[in-house]
Amino acid sequence: MPRTPARRTATASRRAGGAAATVAAASSAPGGLVATMTALHRTAGGTAVAALVARSGASGASGASGATATAGRRFAPFRRAAAAQDVSVASLAPLDTLGFRGLTYPEGCTTGNDVRLEQLFRQTGGGSEPGYPKGFEEIRLIDQYLLHENRPQVATAMHAINGDFVAGANNTDQNIFMGTAKANKTHLNEVEAPLRQALQGRTASGRAARYEAALAAHPPVALAADPAILAWDAPGADIPGAVAVSGTARWDPAPLTRITHYVDTARLAAAPTEFPRIVDYSVVPEYKPDRLPAYIDRNIAEAEVKITEAEAELAGLTDPAERDELAEKIKNERWAVERLRLNGPRLFPTTFTAEATYYLASYAPDRRWLVGRDAGTFDAQE
Repeated sequence: MPRTPARRTATASRRAGGAAATVAAASSAPGGLVATMTALHRTAGGTAVAALVARSGASGASGASGATATAGRRFAPFRRAAAAQDVSVASLAPLDTLGFRGLTYPEGCTTGNDVRLEQLFRQTGGGSEPGYPKGFEEIRLIDQYLLHENRPQVATAMHAINGDFVAGANNTDQNIFMGTAKANKTHLNEVEAPLRQALQGRTASGRAARYEAALAAHPPVALAADPAILAWDAPGADIPGAVAVSGTARWDPAPLTRITHYVDTARLAAAPTEFPRIVDYSVVPEYKPDRLPAYIDRNIAEAEVKITEAEAELAGLTDPAERDELAEKIKNERWAVERLRLNGPRLFPTTFTAEATYYLASYAPDRRWLVGRDAGTFDAQE
């Protein structure tokens, strides 16, 4: 039997988990988001973009949510096919606020969390401190080797929402589920790193709302000389993402008299970080009753053999102090094994599904956002 500390009771108060927001998102389609203007029409507010589609052989994306998640596909924010939709920022509020969906049991792991990101909490990685759920910690304090494979630790506390993405996500057991070091690295490389790169920028907060207000007050006009250029004659206007013109623009301003601001719509896909954007991101682990990682099952079997051997040793001991010490260890080990069998399936999900819906400014007053989507299901026990 390993020399382990006596059983410790772990208790903690919990904040009430927030309800997850239902998102109406565009389903992803193959191909990249190389947005081009395909039609223009006249509206009461002036000339506006009628449609922005993906020039990639894809037909675009529908407005229905719930597209099937793929396995092992790297996320490509603002790069896949998208559909122009009239979504309001107000419908996505609150932004940059972590949403908790609850725990598998009072000392357990998250059932899934979400956030609608406009501004990263921290621009670069580092300082990740996930912490452990109380239910995992109480088992680890009794016998850490129940949670190891061949001695190197495999059980790894994983953030559902990256601790650098939003305040309150780091070192919060309500944002943690247990996976493996490999699964954690896959989550980082395939999902979190692309999202972080797509959301770079220290002054993004509030741009989406200001963009919508500017579009309502100052509808853009497509230039006759180059319909891919949307232009404004609005001195002093705050139009996020638009280039303010100093002096004379290089294009003929018709049908405007002059150009004070412009957006080259070809850059929406080429450089999405220049424009207002929001990512609605969620991670939901899937737990299966009575399902534990294979290495945990092996560790439990080995622990039960050691318990049996320790009980045989106990029967031959005559010294009261030695008997009490070994009896306590047996008791603690049995408790840890029973606890792991009972709660392990609610600490170790089999898979986790990450979903991201991308909102990129389209500068079309009637359909203000280009909406695309990524979703992937990943092995939590690999």
